[in-house]
Amino acid sequence: FSPADLESMQWVRQVFNPKGLANPDKIFPTPRTCGEAANAVSMKQFAGVEQF
Repeated sequence: FSPADLESMQWVRQVFNPKGLANPDKIFPTPRTCGEAANAVSMKQFAGVEQF
């Protein structure tokens, strides 16, 4: 997720959960824990290869 994506998620969460009562231990993904980020790193080896 991009920084703008994460900011949007935090904003929506704050709008619907201003007191932080819903899922208080829920965290948003970070580049270290995000499956999409891991996939992006593994796909770098195929940079320049035609994708379908």
